[in-house]
Amino acid sequence: VFFPVEESATLVYAFRVKVRKPSGAADGAWGAKVASRIRMNTVFPGLSDISGNPRAQFRVQTLPDCSVTAVRLTRSSGVPAWDQAAERAIFASSPFPSPPSGSCNATYDISQGPKDER
Repeated sequence: VFFPVEESATLVYAFRVKVRKPSGAADGAWGAKVASRIRMNTVFPGLSDISGNPRAQFRVQTLPDCSVTAVRLTRSSGVPAWDQAAERAIFASSPFPSPPSGSCNATYDISQGPKDER
């Protein structure tokens, strides 16, 4: 898990966004766009086989153009197939939409559960 704190944000897959620096509605809207893009790129056929909504947590590093350069699993959901599907969806969502500042160049913590609000 790597991140410059002043640029770090936590994106939670189901439209919940927490930014570690002062933020406003624009940051929340940006987080919702990123979460939506990740959801659209998530392919996981084993949904009915999972009990509960186990969450996988990732540290995602981006370049200034919002291209994803690294995704690291920081906490497994306990379901390896879901962890892999969630990681693939993050990479497939690259580049992320541009944030209000116009530049990503940051590291984000992203948490995803297979039964998060679609």
